[in-house]
This record gives sequence, C-alpha cells and structure tokens, in this order.
Amino acid sequence: MARSLTARSSGFTIVELLIVIVVIGILAVIAIGAFTRAQEQARAATVQSDLKASAKQLEQVNVETGTYPTNGNGLPASPNTGYQYAYDAATNTYCLTGTNGASSFKVTSTNKTPVTGGCPGHGVGGVAAITNMIINPSAEVNTSNISGYFSGTRTLDNTRAVSGTYSVRTDTNSATNAQGAFWATGLVATAGTQYSCSISVSGTPGTNLEVSGRVDNGAGNYLSEAHGMVTVGLTDSWQRVNFSFVAPANTGRIHIQYKLPTAISGRTIWADAAMCVAGSGTYNFADGNSANWIWNGTANNASSTGPPL
Repeated sequence: MARSLTARSSGFTIVELLIVIVVIGILAVIAIGAFTRAQEQARAATVQSDLKASAKQLEQVNVETGTYPTNGNGLPASPNTGYQYAYDAATNTYCLTGTNGASSFKVTSTNKTPVTGGCPGHGVGGVAAITNMIINPSAEVNTSNISGYFSGTRTLDNTRAVSGTYSVRTDTNSATNAQGAFWATGLVATAGTQYSCSISVSGTPGTNLEVSGRVDNGAGNYLSEAHGMVTVGLTDSWQRVNFSFVAPANTGRIHIQYKLPTAISGRTIWADAAMCVAGSGTYNFADGNSANWIWNGTANNASSTGPPL
C-alpha cells in the first residue's frame, strides 16, 4: 500500500512577519517614549539643581552687599542650562528663569524653591520670548500713538473689543480722503529685517479695508506705506488680519496702517489688538496685560515682552 507524504514548508508566513513587525514597532515607540521622558526628567532635575545653587549665590551677594546683582552673569549653570534674569532695583527683588531642553523653572528673591514655568517676560520650554513692538496695542486707556489717516473721527469704544474693554472706532467723514488710522511701534526697526504684524478689525459690512505696514525714518517723517498689504471685506464680526514685510532702507519705526482704498464718508471701522513682532512667525495677540507678559515701560504706552501664546 502506497503512502503519500506531504512536505511541510518551513519559515514564517506573511501574516506572522507582519505581526512581528508591528510588535517591534510598538516596542520601539514605547522605548523611545521612555527614553525621551527619562531625558527630560534628567534635564528638569539638572535645571532645578542649578537654580537652587544660583539662588544661594544670589542670597550670599545680597547679604554681603545689601543688594542683589543687576544681572545674572556668573551664576552656576550646567552646560545645557540657560538663564534669564530680571532685577527690580526699586524693590531689590529678582526673578530667575532656568531652562534646560524643554524644562523651565524659576526662583525668586522670595521663593528659593524652583517652580515650574518662567518669570513674567521670559521665554519658557526652550521657546524664546517675543516682543510686541506696538505701543498702546489694545487702547485700554486712550488713543495714544494711534494716529488718524487724513483725520476721521477717532474714539475709544467699549461696545466691542477683542482684548480688554475698548477698541478704537473710526468714523469716516470725507468724500475726498480715503480715511483710516495707524498704530505706532515704540522700538526702532532694522532695515532688511522681516516683521510680522496683525490686527483685529470689524466695521460697516461690505466696506473694503486695506491693512498694511507703514514706515518712518524715526524722526517723524513717513517714508513709504502699503508694505505687505492685505485687503479685507469688513463685517460685524471681528477678523484677524495678518501680514508681513521686510523693512526697507532708512526705516526708523514701523506702523500698522488701515484705511479705505477709496474715499467713502459715513463708514465705521473698529480696530483692536495690534501686534508687530520681528521675524516670520504668526502669533496670538499678547501685550503687557497678558499672562506672563511685561510692559517694557509705562503700562499701555510701551512695547511688551513675553512667551508666545
């Protein structure tokens, strides 16, 4: 009687190979995640240790001299730890932010124990602070540094706002001049540098508005306008308008300008939350009234600095 022999193939099937690959992938993800967490925990421990040592040194200087240092030079730090130091001479107080990787902690003259986060006005998590160059960016006190473009009635309005309580309302009243307004920066710009600006606008529906950059020479003489111009159709709802441009030669200050493309009387324009930042980034509005931001001078009448929001 003849016997039939069936040969059994050796090796893995495609399904088995796929299962092995998936399992290896999952284990790799878990391992990478665990390694990343361990690295960040090590960085957090390092920066906290650095801050404790720095706080002790700052306290020693205060005991010996009667004041804390005016800058953070010479504080003990590991190779990958970076510091941002703020000192207030009027109150003899300091705030020190330390960052290592994505870990940021702070100590102050009243709390020497590191706390997660950063001091007001400092960058955190490895992301540098930015500066809103616009003066009086949300018009919370007055219309200082918000100038009329060929006049037009310009007032503070508490019936609608994006930031704070007020916005700037412009009522056009000329059939010959294309009216609008512009918001000034308080810092000197740099020719050849890119600036990214934004502003929130609303107004008489169906009205077109031109929003752009305008520059002066720093001595009150305007050089050019319509840089990075964007045209937007106004509605009753707020719209955020973003634009960017490279500052031309001889630029002193830059401004956000908005105006009608043609002269039309009896139109209303509301504007609020003006912002100009050096670089190509697009950011949410912030000023010295925002969380962890500071005014670089008189509140609502100076540039402001803080972490991107």
